[in-house]
Amino acid sequence: MGKTSIRPGAGWRLLASAMAVAALTTGCTSTPGITEPPATSPSADGTRPASTASPSASGSATLPVLAIRSDDDAVERASGHGRRSFTYTVDSGTYAMYLVCRGSSAVSVSASGATSTWEVPCDEVVSRRMIVTEPATVDVTLDAADATEWAFVFAVPR
Repeated sequence: MGKTSIRPGAGWRLLASAMAVAALTTGCTSTPGITEPPATSPSADGTRPASTASPSASGSATLPVLAIRSDDDAVERASGHGRRSFTYTVDSGTYAMYLVCRGSSAVSVSASGATSTWEVPCDEVVSRRMIVTEPATVDVTLDAADATEWAFVFAVPR
């Protein structure tokens, strides 16, 4: 299984350091920032997150469920291969997208309200993008090669 970590950035360095200290002091050996939620815990909207178990092209272990920042609420969790489109209604105008992928190419993410396409390299590093726009219906498209495995979370701030 490849190493999964959080891409360094504003605020993430402190979080990653704190998680590393907690893992070392408690004997925890899981990867910081990536956790599997309990199967019995519903998401904030009362529904259960979609399963992320899917076989990878190489037959190796699947990507883990993405952990998100504590100030974000997951609207949907999804995983898969290749191209997929989603539609969400965002009342606040602000939303976040999290993505991690494994494969030989990047995943292109286009979203209404975003000023550019987001190219996420498939290096098994969690990436996050925050979009601030007017309240609206948001169309999101993940575009990846069929053999590229990805895990995605669409979230809104609490």
